[in-house]
Amino acid sequence: MVALGALPLVVALVGAGTANADPGSPDPVTQPEQRTAADPLAALFAGQPAEIALPELAAPLLDLTGPAPVAVPAGAPVDAPLYRAMPDQGYLAPAGAPHGPIPVEAVAPIAPPEGKIRIGDIIVDTPGFLAPDQVFAVNDGAAQAEAQLATFYDSIGMERSRSDKMAAQTLSSAAIGATVATNLSMPITSASVIVGAGAGLLAGVPFLPIGLLIGPILGGAIGGAVIAVPAAALGGAIGAAVGAGIGYGTPGFGAPVQ
Repeated sequence: MVALGALPLVVALVGAGTANADPGSPDPVTQPEQRTAADPLAALFAGQPAEIALPELAAPLLDLTGPAPVAVPAGAPVDAPLYRAMPDQGYLAPAGAPHGPIPVEAVAPIAPPEGKIRIGDIIVDTPGFLAPDQVFAVNDGAAQAEAQLATFYDSIGMERSRSDKMAAQTLSSAAIGATVATNLSMPITSASVIVGAGAGLLAGVPFLPIGLLIGPILGGAIGGAVIAVPAAALGGAIGAAVGAGIGYGTPGFGAPVQ
């Protein structure tokens, strides 16, 4: 499961072109086919069943691939993509055997609940100090990443409810893993900041007087990033692998919506 969970970290970006490729479906704007039915009045008066054209029935409002798109969340720009509602949590398809990526239709992002920040399975109240556009930026970034993961999982043979489960679990576990790794690395990061600030101070001496101010700041920032960024990336990768494994290994339950 851990090996399977590591797939999106290596393949998701590389395979994004494949996962989002044109599935080769017919033009959705073609005219509906015509079907015929016997006209009972014509049969009575002429003795021969006359045929009249009837329009093809419209597709169901809700298909098995998921809910219809919903309105764009508050704070979104005018050209923001459409979102879909939260998927039904009462059904999870059995996990099938994965295969190589194939072209599939891109999965739409999931709209967060009103007044919430959603990162996969993590849903928290919106902090009061964030403006609506900032809240949207956070939610949109997380939703787009989740949608790309779901598209990838679709492309390797997962059913949509399973893809949604794995994508949400991957994203939230990656966020938790990155946070934990960053906190655990704080002592080393602090030491690296001090070393970097000292090096920046020495490097700024030739650029007196501004060098004494800018040098330590830049040096400390670089020193901290040298430790914090790899730690967060490693923690996020481990968390994503574990989350994808959990999402894949969760037993199926419920019945699909008919």
